[in-house]
Amino acid sequence: YQRRVHGDILSVYFFSILLNAMLELILPLLLLVLSGVSARDFVNLVTFDGGNTTTFDFKVTNDPVMGGLSTSNFSVDSVYAKEAKWMGEVRIVPKLSAPGFCNAITKPAKINDASGFTHLQIRIRSFVNYTGFKASFAADTLNPVFKCYKANFEVPGDGKWHEIAIPFTNFSNDWSSFTGDCDTVDPGGRTHRCCTKETPEVCPTAHSLSGIYTVGLWAEGHAGKFSAEVSWVRAGFGSNSTGKALLGESDSKMPLLDKKVPGLVPNNTCAGPVQPNLRYNMSDRTIYFAPGLSLAGAVCCDKYYWDAAEPRDYFDRSDVALFQKLAGRRTVFYDTVCGVPLFEAPQGRSFEEFQAESRDHGWPSFRKSEVNPEHVKVSEMGEVISSCGTHLGTYMSDEKGPRYCIDLACISGNPL
Repeated sequence: YQRRVHGDILSVYFFSILLNAMLELILPLLLLVLSGVSARDFVNLVTFDGGNTTTFDFKVTNDPVMGGLSTSNFSVDSVYAKEAKWMGEVRIVPKLSAPGFCNAITKPAKINDASGFTHLQIRIRSFVNYTGFKASFAADTLNPVFKCYKANFEVPGDGKWHEIAIPFTNFSNDWSSFTGDCDTVDPGGRTHRCCTKETPEVCPTAHSLSGIYTVGLWAEGHAGKFSAEVSWVRAGFGSNSTGKALLGESDSKMPLLDKKVPGLVPNNTCAGPVQPNLRYNMSDRTIYFAPGLSLAGAVCCDKYYWDAAEPRDYFDRSDVALFQKLAGRRTVFYDTVCGVPLFEAPQGRSFEEFQAESRDHGWPSFRKSEVNPEHVKVSEMGEVISSCGTHLGTYMSDEKGPRYCIDLACISGNPL
């Protein structure tokens, strides 16, 4: 009897040990499942959908050094597109004779644990071929900007969605403030170090990946314009190699228009249909990312596409030839839908300056003196919208003051 009782006690003891071990293994996985995160695939770090644990405020920095000229605008639509839009230009800093930088970094906050994953992944599309994109995250440092972990990435400027996968072993926290790169020797002679087997002290560790408190995007080390949209940043296992497009995804979410109802737009913000006979040969134009919609119907009236734009330099196409049609004259530009006057240009500058600035930026570019304030408003997100609800473009600011970067498709109307 005593042996049986003793055996029962031992059985209960060993069963409790086994049960505790199983709970230690299963509970973390169960918590991941209940939180909607797959233990095998990824964990979201930053999203733009308003999620309590993944949507953060961003701080934008443009050339903080004296004489810096770089500019950028970062805006988030957490309601409709659930994406961030980032556009600007990295310029040469005269004092340094080298390119400056622009960045958009989350304000410090607890970010989901990325340990156990191998890659930082970004869903992004770029409308411009720009070669200076970098990603960053801060951990184990009191200096989240200049001692963050940083790595380069590339994305084609084709306007299509790509999923970029950057190995965590590409990140280093020893990079040059002159170039943003880890394989650089500074003008003063300091040599920086990339993450290698020989230099593990500059590499992210499991501890640092579990304690990330900022995530950032940089345009740095290369002068030029950039224009990109981002859906999310996550930690994963690099299922898509760097720069590989997600085939077919650029069209999979796009609503289709019933062509039997002319002027109908699925997420319409405009006061009516697009006019049938637009100026500058802009009628019946189409765009690859909005099948079934006209260019004007998509970028001017469908809120789903507010973060998109007509292709760069569209106004300079041979079959549009805006400035040849204007022939040096001051011109009033009218709303594509309701025909109200929006801009009159050039004013306060020459026709050649108006043309040169538009060509420099890639879209018709207007200044404050050329805006009709009765019919042109700017939202808190930096979107330029007409009194008829037509989305016109983006508001930006540079050393000359306010600038309105506008889609020609949205200002090609006739006065009514």
